[in-house]
Amino acid sequence: MEILQLTQQVNLLQAQVSGYEVKLKKKDDQIKELEKRLDVAEQYYRLDDLIISGLKTRHRAYSNVAAGNNADDTTAETETLESQVIQFFGSKDIPIHRNQISACHTLPRNNKNSPTSLAIIIRFVNRKDKVGLLQPVLS
Repeated sequence: MEILQLTQQVNLLQAQVSGYEVKLKKKDDQIKELEKRLDVAEQYYRLDDLIISGLKTRHRAYSNVAAGNNADDTTAETETLESQVIQFFGSKDIPIHRNQISACHTLPRNNKNSPTSLAIIIRFVNRKDKVGLLQPVLS
């Protein structure tokens, strides 16, 4: 009698585990689908971005900007990264205006000891501005 009860209990628990495995599989499939959708959304969002590398820029430390310590800064150092990027494109006869840029900042380096300049990401307000900027280069 006791063995029969234990066997029934084991069968019941196995059925529950099987049910949980099915639910887990469904959740895993949902997670994979959501990750795919997120990847697509992120790629779409990044269409407005342009990454440039190799551009030598001069940056003011945020602490100096916040403290107002700019007495010993040179003109190049007091310029924002955005204006330095605009000047670079202007020197290449590629017009770009400040109101076309949503954000402009450096990307972190993978190797902190690397002597290469930081990559810069520029997010445009409108994708057409990015395409227009690249059109002369790609033609």
